[in-house]
Amino acid sequence: LYSKSAVVIYDLSYVLHAQYSDEQNRRFLSKFVPRSIKKSSLVITISENSKREIIEHYRVDPEKIVVAYPAIDSTFFKPADDNALKRVRAKFTLPKKYILFVGTLEPRKNITGLLAAYIALPEKVKKEYPLVLAGGKGWKDDQIGESLTAALTAKEHIIQTGYFDEEDLPALYTGASVFAYPSHYEGFGMPPLEAMACGTPVIASNNSSLPEVVGKAGITIADSDTAALTKAIFEIINDPRKAEELRQAGFKQARKFTWENSARIILEAVEKVG
Repeated sequence: LYSKSAVVIYDLSYVLHAQYSDEQNRRFLSKFVPRSIKKSSLVITISENSKREIIEHYRVDPEKIVVAYPAIDSTFFKPADDNALKRVRAKFTLPKKYILFVGTLEPRKNITGLLAAYIALPEKVKKEYPLVLAGGKGWKDDQIGESLTAALTAKEHIIQTGYFDEEDLPALYTGASVFAYPSHYEGFGMPPLEAMACGTPVIASNNSSLPEVVGKAGITIADSDTAALTKAIFEIINDPRKAEELRQAGFKQARKFTWENSARIILEAVEKVG
């Protein structure tokens, strides 16, 4: 008996950016994703960018693909209260102002580019605004390790939280003056969305799906342009009006992404396939 099926493909990083992928995972996906597409009546993905890439790489009929954006729980990701902020500051020894990155410390996230951009800031700024890297170690991270060791040896103001409890996230975002996410590639990019929902001004790369997530509510820069990242961080820190504009725009942008919307899109697509 033949039954119809759907496959969810998040992104094609294992094909388009194989250098950042775990080799075993890359081999597995390269083998099974095309098979799954062929067997399925419907392909669900998480951004227009991923849809474009699936069409181009696997020659899939656009009618067969539906985009359902991920979303966040707005009752969880919202500005944290003073008690939560105090608790998280004490837990990670954070000052009242800092620049934040959230994510696994792996090459695709462009940690070395972020470090270079931060190091280029004036000393006075760095003293007042340390760079907080919130996330655990990733794969292929030798170069990141070397860059971090060199920066810490040079007494740069960098704080690493390592793995953290999910309950700490809203306060980590809320306490940050800037959220910087210069990733080389994202299927969607949840951290910028979470940061916006918590009222943190966002800087993100202008590649892959990130412009869809951030819209006009953040500053977007080329992932390779460390000088532009330095400038954007400096601009937000030094212009309270600009920071407030981005905060308000971020709240508005974050509200566009809801699980109800995504569920409705998937349900309609499944019903259409029959």
